[in-house]
Amino acid sequence: KDWGQLGPIEPYFDALFVWGQKQKPRAQARLSEAKREQVFVTGHPAFDLLLPQFQPYYFAQELTQKYGEDFILFNSNFGCRYTAVSFNEYKEYVNTGSSLYSEEKYEYFQQQCVFEEQYVTKVKELAFALASISPNRKIVYRPHPVENVQLLVDEFAAHSNVIVTNEGGVRSWIASASMVIQKDCTTGLEALMMGTPVISFQPLEPVVESAYGILATSTKGVLS
Repeated sequence: KDWGQLGPIEPYFDALFVWGQKQKPRAQARLSEAKREQVFVTGHPAFDLLLPQFQPYYFAQELTQKYGEDFILFNSNFGCRYTAVSFNEYKEYVNTGSSLYSEEKYEYFQQQCVFEEQYVTKVKELAFALASISPNRKIVYRPHPVENVQLLVDEFAAHSNVIVTNEGGVRSWIASASMVIQKDCTTGLEALMMGTPVISFQPLEPVVESAYGILATSTKGVLS
């Protein structure tokens, strides 16, 4: 999504593979002339398996038995405020002077942390509203793999029917859920392709014009 990141990492790859013809010129525009010839369209075969006829492959009966056939899935992607590894730990691990870990990037990281904390406040408002309206319906909050699960467990502890878990593969959750709520996340695209209803919850500015589901900018918008 952030094509601007390609420039700093250009020295570290020999070839770049993209999903389709729309992505190719966007990637090339961020690269040096020499590297532009090394951008190849390969498609994404894994996404072919998301077509509705393959949904039974991912459907997990154990999930519906545990959480109910009407559970709502919220997929998270908060890699700054709730990350399991800090910015400086990433920098030390990579052990490079790359501009990927510059002061400018650190400032952006800090700003993103503030945004994510504000966003999670809105998500809690939505989750608790859903939990109150339907006390017998499970709201499953699934953290991104880079997030600290315990931090989020603590955030959502107020309602017993809001469950925070990252167990299993995300596609089984999507195929088994009655609805997916997300914000500008690849799981929104996956859910659309599987035929699972999707809401793009964006209560804060800037609102990303995403095709990943029905846009809702408030808790009231979701509930309606």
